Amino acid sequence: MLSERIVRDAKPGPKNHIIWDSIVKGLGLRITPKGAKAYILSYRVNGRKRQATLARASEISLKAVRERAGEQLVRIRAGEADPLERKREGRQAPTVSDGLHRFFDEFAPARLEMGRLSPRTVADYRWMAGRFLEPALGRRKVADVTRDHVERMVSPLPRAQRNRLLALTSRLFNLFEQWEWRPQYSNPCHGIERARVEARDRVLSPSELAALAQALNQHEEQH
Repeated sequence: MLSERIVRDAKPGPKNHIIWDSIVKGLGLRITPKGAKAYILSYRVNGRKRQATLARASEISLKAVRERAGEQLVRIRAGEADPLERKREGRQAPTVSDGLHRFFDEFAPARLEMGRLSPRTVADYRWMAGRFLEPALGRRKVADVTRDHVERMVSPLPRAQRNRLLALTSRLFNLFEQWEWRPQYSNPCHGIERARVEARDRVLSPSELAALAQALNQHEEQH
């Protein structure tokens, strides 16, 4: 039977070896020749023997890993996907970086052609994606991004820039829901308040100044 002392004192050998638990059937401690220790779960699916790694021994207590192993076995016996399949599906799940590529390769060009987006807006989106979204969230799975991740990304930014980045991020995650990459109504931007931006005086362009001068001259001539 595994115990905290046995886990702590287990020594490596010339090959991988496993110490099996007697309380949770299929749970074992694997020790590599280099001394790395990890909990594994041995089980069968459709008659095939499978072996999944649950956690490093240094990251979880024996009591907690027994509970985790028991939960996994219940799910396996209920006919749910086995741990190895879930891990494989997780590796294949789209990342935010994948979503950005699809957005700029497919969505944005189609909207440009329809006149629903301007080239200037797309250029602004590209800049924000490269400057903020890709470094902060690019490697994360779309399904794993939380409100906290988004808040940490936008919190250091000036107010106007924060609002623009939030708008783009919200638009992207609405699309991810449409593409069935996330559950419906799970946009992590929901509930994040936009910053209040004070109105600023705007400097007129030369053409606007000329038009204003002409209008004033006409007004004076009429009066």
